[in-house]
Amino acid sequence: MPAAPYEGIRVDPLDRVDLGFLPGDANGDRTVNTDDYERLQEVLYQQYPQDLSLHDINRDGDVTLADLSRLSELLEGTHTTQPWDNYSLPSQP
Repeated sequence: MPAAPYEGIRVDPLDRVDLGFLPGDANGDRTVNTDDYERLQEVLYQQYPQDLSLHDINRDGDVTLADLSRLSELLEGTHTTQPWDNYSLPSQP
């Protein structure tokens, strides 16, 4: 199955492979920070079009308030996650 670099592939409804996916990078700048939280809020209020590969943070197939909550968890390091604030994706190969 061909895929572009940094593209998600759905194998079946329960499996997903993300190549170069950085959870929480809602604005696509390859860094997770509060700018992503602001962008996701703007997407939820329909100021920007939805892009599931960027905005579906919890990977459930929809962009909802649950994604905003998950992004907040990633930024703060709550539950079982480490804080991802200012975490960056390595350079593309």
